[in-house]
Amino acid sequence: MIKVENLKKTYDRRTRHANEVLHGMSFELEDTGFVCILGESGCGKTSLLNAIGGLDVFDSGKIITDNAEINRPSSPEMERERNASFGYIFQNYYLLSEHSVAYNVYIGMHSMALTKKEKMSRVRDALERVDMLRYRKRLVGELSGGQQQRVAIARAIARRPRVIFADEPTGNLDEANTMNICSILKELSNESLVVMVTHEERIARFFADRIITLDAGRVVSDTTEWTRTTMDACTKDTLYTGDYTDKKICGDELSVRLLQAPNAAPVNLTVVAEADRIVIKVDDSRIVLCSETSAVPHIQEGKRPVLEAADFKKEVLHNTQPKPQEQRKSSKKGLGFAMLINEARSLVSGKKLRKFGTGVFIVLLSFMLAVSIADIVTVAHIDPEDFITTDSHMLGFKFGRASGLTDKYVSIAPYVAKYREHLDKSLLDFDYIATTSNVLKYTDSTFPQFEDISITFNGSSWVNICRLDEAALIKGRMPTASNEIVIDRWLIDKILAEEGILQNIIPDAEYLLNKELTCDKKTYTLTIVGISDSGEPSIYMSTEAMLAYGTNGVEVITLSEYKTLTGDERIETLGKNECVVITDNAGKIYEDTFNISSLVRCNYPFELAEILSGVDDSIGAKLIISDDALKPLYRCMIEANNDFSIWCADKSAMYEYLDKELPQDLLYKLDIAVNDTYGRAYKEYEERTMNKLDARTIVTATVLITSVIMLYLMQRSKIRERMDLVAVYRLLGIPKKNLLFIFSAESIFLTLKYALPTVATVWIVLNVSSAVEWMNVFGMIYPLWAAGLTLLAIAVIRLALATLPVLRLLRMPPAKLAAKYDF
Repeated sequence: MIKVENLKKTYDRRTRHANEVLHGMSFELEDTGFVCILGESGCGKTSLLNAIGGLDVFDSGKIITDNAEINRPSSPEMERERNASFGYIFQNYYLLSEHSVAYNVYIGMHSMALTKKEKMSRVRDALERVDMLRYRKRLVGELSGGQQQRVAIARAIARRPRVIFADEPTGNLDEANTMNICSILKELSNESLVVMVTHEERIARFFADRIITLDAGRVVSDTTEWTRTTMDACTKDTLYTGDYTDKKICGDELSVRLLQAPNAAPVNLTVVAEADRIVIKVDDSRIVLCSETSAVPHIQEGKRPVLEAADFKKEVLHNTQPKPQEQRKSSKKGLGFAMLINEARSLVSGKKLRKFGTGVFIVLLSFMLAVSIADIVTVAHIDPEDFITTDSHMLGFKFGRASGLTDKYVSIAPYVAKYREHLDKSLLDFDYIATTSNVLKYTDSTFPQFEDISITFNGSSWVNICRLDEAALIKGRMPTASNEIVIDRWLIDKILAEEGILQNIIPDAEYLLNKELTCDKKTYTLTIVGISDSGEPSIYMSTEAMLAYGTNGVEVITLSEYKTLTGDERIETLGKNECVVITDNAGKIYEDTFNISSLVRCNYPFELAEILSGVDDSIGAKLIISDDALKPLYRCMIEANNDFSIWCADKSAMYEYLDKELPQDLLYKLDIAVNDTYGRAYKEYEERTMNKLDARTIVTATVLITSVIMLYLMQRSKIRERMDLVAVYRLLGIPKKNLLFIFSAESIFLTLKYALPTVATVWIVLNVSSAVEWMNVFGMIYPLWAAGLTLLAIAVIRLALATLPVLRLLRMPPAKLAAKYDF
């Protein structure tokens, strides 16, 4: 039962062109029967049918069904009701032309909670009922109009709906197909309510059980009583001999059969018979049809067949009746995942020429975007190894005289010492690093033809060996002696990458293991025993090594280490201020206390305790000191300079401490410059990079915007294609979220089909070329994440441009979509 109460609808509301097509209609429809809605064009027949069937919105009123009461123009309740109980047959069929007949019927049951086997059984029954089973595998686009209409009917009856709405289903059909389809609808009305819109009164008066006549949006007649007559059951192209008087004129050279309709004028013919042709002259203005013309009617012997109201079912195909209404099932799920994917794949594979054009554009877009992103990544890529020359934990301090020290003869050294005390009070984890002007170098004598060739270890920081995590060691071992060091891979790679004879000889970083580094001004040598990968351009050495190479420093060895290395027991103990001079390295000039003070230029108060000679050549130290004297001597060397560096475990915490106000006795006494060489170099490089990046970003944005505009225009040109699909889907009641999924999946499939190979090719070419030196002509960095970002950007652009038009279309009711599609 469907009850309509005061239904109103106006097109173009709130405009001067407003057209009220339904003027408060009210009526009730029974559960079964064949109801025809008659009226002239423009009287509101289709608008009424669409409103009742949930295909269009209405302004006001109420529609009541067995399962819902709808009083809103557009409501989820109506959507559920039409998916559960309604079936539709349209004048323009609204079939998926690139799918098979069986699939079109199958998809009509998307909302039915049936198994696939049950749905396929219904497909067979429905197609057999409309005599289309033998065409079940044929594409719909290959069928005639009458065949397509029968498929549309099969799609409707396969659902076994409670109500079938038919909008002029015979408008595009010949007489025979019209009779056949109306006969099928008549039989369906025994089990379901059939509501058909038509403007052919003769069809309505013969088949309908009830006729509702409209005029200007109002019901002017609603009747079940009228005189029923017979109806021809043949086509206009068939002439039956029983409708004419039959005369024969016979002669020796001519035999003529004349079939003459009642009241037809006599025929005056002149016939000319030649050997290869017959010429007939008709002295008449009536149309003449020749038997050789394809448009000539077929002449059938006998009387014209007619249908009686009582026996028209004899012409209907006799097949299985629909199951009772109580067996109908519905579901809110819409299309299953497999069908959604299948629909998306069909969109990708359909209309090859259009897809080829889209594919070419996606390939070009992918290539341009991939190269642009690679260029941006290359410019934005900050590799500290390209510009950093100091450890990231290092801070340099330089001191000068401030305005508070007016006497230029007053030394700032005491104030520098107090500032170091101020730093010590921070209780932060840091080391003092000596300032030095000495440069370490490696000289190779393996090849005699190359005399004194060497490489210098510039652009590095000296860091105490205690700061190196042994886990960062990649080659060699940790130092066990004070003259053994570990050099980071970063520094070695940087030096070996420079042009030079020795660089060409050295095969790799490991070659330098156990090699000695020297300095022109020092007898003290350092042996490389390990290579680290700490991510810092650092040389990790002992306090003794930094003391040896620091400004105002001296080459020393502790007594305990000396005994361990040489086994020499001549010196038993040393006091904190006592030292032993090794004359092999220091020279005999330092054999007295006075000269020792000039050797130890940081004014540490050493006294000469012993003089040694004939010491092992591997000992490069000039002095032997006690273990307790090492740290005070190192601190004394630091204090002898007006500048030094510190290695901070937490640089940000050190900055916070430095921001605090200085003690009173240091205010206006020192001009302190804190130099963060690492941070400054990083910032300068970032600024240069950002300037380059701005230009690249503008180019990339221009390419992207242009591509998006072109892609949008391309998508807009395909709106008609999308409109017919969306119209069919929505008329079938497929949920909006399903449609968004279909078109989104199509966009993703197209991206994978065209963009993925393109981006993958660019990624392979750029990475292979960068790995092979002679091929590195592009000089671009294109990591895997950037390739993924490219694909994601293309997918998002494609997804947005593909779904936005669909979203706009989905805002329209199904009937409006269909109207745009028809237009």
